[in-house]
Amino acid sequence: MIVSKWKLPLLTFASSATLAGLLAYANVARAAYFFEHRDASYCTLTAGSTTANQYGCNTSTAGSIILACPVSDNTSLPKASYQTFNARVEDRTTSTILLSRCVNFFSATGVSCGGQVSSADGIGYLNPPTFANWNTVNYGFIQVTIPPKVGASQSCIKGYTADGGL
Repeated sequence: MIVSKWKLPLLTFASSATLAGLLAYANVARAAYFFEHRDASYCTLTAGSTTANQYGCNTSTAGSIILACPVSDNTSLPKASYQTFNARVEDRTTSTILLSRCVNFFSATGVSCGGQVSSADGIGYLNPPTFANWNTVNYGFIQVTIPPKVGASQSCIKGYTADGGL
């Protein structure tokens, strides 16, 4: 009779301890994963008409605009650990949107960019290729070239997302 009196409390305690351990493990595993989601308002115009960039869209019919969009780089979100990096673009012209990973060098003058990816018509995601200078020392950003507006059709970057693990 004494055994059955303690059976339920012991079973409850053991189950609670197991569940607490699993939840603690899940939180430790999750802490090594990061995610960042930014809209186009973080991007700044680096080339083209100063009035042409409206919320990441090129409103000019005269020429392309080039935007620089910053990326996080800190102990929680190190850019060298990005596993996927996607930019959501809306391409409504016959030209393409170009996207690449770039850096401002820490110890040298200038900027360098890796390979480019280009958009197709419609809405899609662009994932620029990896880039050797995309490391912890240099200051990273993505460069987006948006073609000129054609009639009422304009192209835009909506935002960008990065995720990865430490």
